[in-house]
Amino acid sequence: MKTNFSLRVNWISCLAAIMLTLLSSIGVAWPGAEVESRSNSNWDNDATSQGNRMVEQRAALDTLKKIEYLQQEMQELRGKVEEQSYQLQQMQEHQKKLYLDLDQRLREGGPAKVSGVSSASLSQNDTNTDSMQSNLAAQASPVAEENVQAEEKAYQSAYRLIQNKDYEGALAGFKSLVSHYPNGKYVPNANYWLGEIYLVKGELDLAYEAFDRVYRNHPQHPKAADSLLKLGYVEYAKGQWKRSNELLNQVKNQYPGTTSAQLADSRLDKMRQEGHL
Repeated sequence: MKTNFSLRVNWISCLAAIMLTLLSSIGVAWPGAEVESRSNSNWDNDATSQGNRMVEQRAALDTLKKIEYLQQEMQELRGKVEEQSYQLQQMQEHQKKLYLDLDQRLREGGPAKVSGVSSASLSQNDTNTDSMQSNLAAQASPVAEENVQAEEKAYQSAYRLIQNKDYEGALAGFKSLVSHYPNGKYVPNANYWLGEIYLVKGELDLAYEAFDRVYRNHPQHPKAADSLLKLGYVEYAKGQWKRSNELLNQVKNQYPGTTSAQLADSRLDKMRQEGHL
């Protein structure tokens, strides 16, 4: 009896061992192990999902920052475009005023008034002065007289072109005069009108050079005060307020009582109103 029981126990033990071996061989886990495995798997999935969400959030934040940066950049560019449009409009208005001013002075023929007294027309004034100098030159040499007459003819021809608003033709005429008669008596006037034409055309650097030649080389010439005034105007057009202020005050101090000084004072008042001074 005891032997049979022992045999049965041994048989059951062997059978259990065989079953465990079979279960292990096909990969079946114990219930506790399966629960633990499922828990670990769920945790891994949750961690992966959370990591993906964090990556997506970072990407969304980066995109939002880029959009905000682009919006800010667009606003800045729009502001610059508006500012440049305003400056262009101001420049166009300034050029129009210069053109009208030049046209009016050509019609009046007027050099600036001195001490409130109106002088003769530009062409008459220049002609009278030139006639006196021509007589002196004629007494000195017949060749000199011919040169003076040729220079005078060239000047009057170029001046008529500017009166007829043929600015390109006048520009070529005055440049030719300065080139052919570098020491001629019409050179200061020719350089002055070159400056006026360049100013109307908006070629500010060339205008400055022309006016500067008149003022520096002929400080006592009737066109010197106007040339210094126009140097201040050129710097104003460039937005060089400090330099414009210096030149305009120099006109007032160096040529008091002239229309050029009055115009310089008016431009200084305008600069103060605009907040440039």
